[in-house]
Amino acid sequence: LDLNLFQYYWKDIIQFVPDIGGSGTRTAQNTGEQEGHGLEVEAVWQVNNTLSVLSNYSWQQSKDEQNDADAANAPEQQFYIRATTSLPSGWNITLQANRVMDRNRAFDDARQDIDDYSTVDFTLRKSFLMDQLELSLITKNILNGDAREPSPNGQPVPAITNDLPLARRRIYGEIRYKL
Repeated sequence: LDLNLFQYYWKDIIQFVPDIGGSGTRTAQNTGEQEGHGLEVEAVWQVNNTLSVLSNYSWQQSKDEQNDADAANAPEQQFYIRATTSLPSGWNITLQANRVMDRNRAFDDARQDIDDYSTVDFTLRKSFLMDQLELSLITKNILNGDAREPSPNGQPVPAITNDLPLARRRIYGEIRYKL
């Protein structure tokens, strides 16, 4: 079991600031301040010889000092869990889930806060030839969830109004050979 507590202060953040003269352009400058604190908790449990579980949770509260507002984009909470098991036939199975929650927009972004999202991944793996050859089937975002990360609100770049989509369901095959 691990517990991490943290606090930080960040100054001279590189941000795009409107240029003087009302030209509508912006220039990157070292301006802005942010401070925050939070915690991370992680637990690893070896249930038996064939099953292990790892889980972690993080929480943070960060403030944009320049605008007296919650800091934008980073999740205030995140939860992750992974279970790995070895089957008697030599197959290994990993199932993991990730939940990202409570991301705020920048203080001047009028859009609604970005939705929380969850992803679930699954891996099936087997080794052959005295562990020289490994075959895997990997499925990411198996439930095909609509996961998105925050996008800038149009300044200084063109707006991406519906945020940055993460990849939908993907299935991979993998072959590894060790010499």
